[in-house]
Amino acid sequence: MILKLLILSLLAASTFGQEDDSVEDRLLGARPAENGEFPYQASLRVGTGHICGAALIGKKHVLTAAHCLYALRDIDTEYVSVLVGTNDLRLKDGTAYAVRKMTYHPGYVEKKSPDWMYDVGVIELKDEVKLTDRVGIVKLPTEAPKPGSTAIVTGWGATKAKSPTSPILQKLNLRVISLDKCRRSMPSYARVHQSHVCTYVGTGLGSCSGDSGGPLVSNGVIIGIVSGGIPCARGYPDVFTSVYDYLPYINSIVTKA
Repeated sequence: MILKLLILSLLAASTFGQEDDSVEDRLLGARPAENGEFPYQASLRVGTGHICGAALIGKKHVLTAAHCLYALRDIDTEYVSVLVGTNDLRLKDGTAYAVRKMTYHPGYVEKKSPDWMYDVGVIELKDEVKLTDRVGIVKLPTEAPKPGSTAIVTGWGATKAKSPTSPILQKLNLRVISLDKCRRSMPSYARVHQSHVCTYVGTGLGSCSGDSGGPLVSNGVIIGIVSGGIPCARGYPDVFTSVYDYLPYINSIVTKA
């Protein structure tokens, strides 16, 4: 059906929570990344269109959000690729790799109200990526992130609510907050679970549509996957899938290859 309505308008709404259109659009506070600054960053693509962010966790494996892969479940992998080695999606200086298999957590279920459980998926590439100064692997965690830790999120998401995604990779410094504080700060319809990581630095600073699936990294270790939140940087915490909590699932997929 026209490539599933261009993959639900390129996942424009992603799995971010309910949106109040009466709230003014606000800048999200990110700034452009330097070339090669985040060599693990990847773009999940259908044709030439950016769908979601992702992170290279091995020469043949890429980590992203389950909701990104769920949206592609009826799409043949021949139309899907992973682009690495570039910050600018308008240029042709990156390398696109064909996808062998896309797997998302079996517990993931798409829901209308924010839940964000089991929002993790792994992409297996057909060929190994060539590692360069602009293409590298991010480390997986060995412990859960601690509240107060600083982290950085990267992505090609919108830099203003309801605006198009950015062609230039953006970066934003964030701070991890406790799950208790996160729960107290969220509206009643949004559920925060033990398998989440929450960040907050202030209104006007946070993730937005198009950032989904991208990495949250602290000290060179990927601690979260952009999953949910109340769009876009409107004074609520951002909610990430905790990579540490899903290591058994991630490793089970990687070791099968």
